[in-house]
Amino acid sequence: MPFNLVVRFVTYKSGGNATIIICRADGEEEGGGSSCSDGLDNDCDGLVDFADPDCAYVAPKPPSPRLPPSPRRSPPRPPASSPSQLQSPPSSPSQPQPPPSSPSQPQPPASPPDSPLPPSPPPLLPSPPGTPLHREPPFPPPPPSPRPPPFPRPPPRPPAFPRSPPRSPPPSLTPPTMTPSR
Repeated sequence: MPFNLVVRFVTYKSGGNATIIICRADGEEEGGGSSCSDGLDNDCDGLVDFADPDCAYVAPKPPSPRLPPSPRRSPPRPPASSPSQLQSPPSSPSQPQPPPSSPSQPQPPASPPDSPLPPSPPPLLPSPPGTPLHREPPFPPPPPSPRPPPFPRPPPRPPAFPRSPPRSPPPSLTPPTMTPSR
C-alpha cells in the first residue's frame, strides 16, 4: 500500500544538518475538483489552495447560499385615503427606525472574509550528492527542578542528667589492707 509521502528539502547547514518537510499527499492534485477550496495542500508543494499556481486557473467555488433572514414585522399603518391625510409616524430621535425589508427580495449572502495567504516556502535546493538525511537533534530536555536541601540534623542533645565518673567507695568502708613487712 503506497503512503504517498513527499519529502521536501528546505535548508542545509554546515556540519551535515538539514531541514526537510515530510508531507503525505492525499492523491488529489491541486487544480482539480474541490481541491482548490478545501484548505489543504493536496499536492505537497507547500502552497495551499489559491496560493498554489495549480489553482490559478480554477474559479473560486462560490459560497453556499444562505437563507434570507426572516422579515421583520412592521407596525400596521393606517390606510391613506388622500394625500392631505398622509402623516409620517412620530419618530423618536434616540431610536432610528430600520428600513423595512421586503420578503420578495432575498438579501445577497455576505461574502466570507479573505483568509490571509500562507507565507511562500523557500525555494527548493537540491541536496548535495552523497549527503545522508539527518534529523535535527531534538531540543535538550529541560534541566530537572532543583530539590530543596535536606533538613539539617539537629545537634545531639546532652543527656538529661550529667554523667559523673564512677564512684569509689568511701574510705571508711574499705577494710584495711595489710602489707607484709620485711
